[in-house]
Amino acid sequence: MRRAGLDPNKAESKVKFGRHGEKLEKGKCATTLCFGCDARCDETFECAQCLEIYRARAKKVAFDAWERAFFCSCKCYIANWDEHRRRHGPSTAGPTKMDGAVHEFEAPPGLGALWHGSDLRRLEFEECAPMMY
Repeated sequence: MRRAGLDPNKAESKVKFGRHGEKLEKGKCATTLCFGCDARCDETFECAQCLEIYRARAKKVAFDAWERAFFCSCKCYIANWDEHRRRHGPSTAGPTKMDGAVHEFEAPPGLGALWHGSDLRRLEFEECAPMMY
């Protein structure tokens, strides 16, 4: 299992940072960048599995480094699926001063999908098969 979003060589803190060094608030950075091509984007297309993982982790872990993943388009999501799906595997969240437990999280089931933030619906893609763990 891996420690999602954390540098194992640094001490943990309440302040969590995203992949580009920006502070995370509710799993999001102030500037939304596409997880596929790093272009600026809005929050219309969010990886549905990453959102499920974030919600499961938020129920148990007070200070977490899980970054939600947004994409600029469906095409970009599909093109970057093979690399992005590696985030969806089993992971852990380490102990904090408030909670000394190590929490383990399973990979969410299902095909790759985007959550459409405006239409509030799930967009599934058959070509985005999950990794087998």
